[in-house]
Amino acid sequence: MAKKEKEAMAEDVAVEESLAVPPTVAEETYEQARDRLAREDYQRRNEQALAERKAILESNGLKFEDHTSTDGVEVVRRCCGK
Repeated sequence: MAKKEKEAMAEDVAVEESLAVPPTVAEETYEQARDRLAREDYQRRNEQALAERKAILESNGLKFEDHTSTDGVEVVRRCCGK
């Protein structure tokens, strides 16, 4: 029984630690928080755009891996032959 109690206590401590606010976030300045949120938003929007692009290409029977270039001119040239 003691082993189960120790495991339960360890789980409780792990949950409490995971819910605690990391000290780096709590000590952020307004500017640092704004910049971090902007980076996170950019990353989220970029991931959404990649997922949408992948779905469009695959729905047209193309492989996503063939069209992963981030250079817009190169993508247009390969896609549209311009």
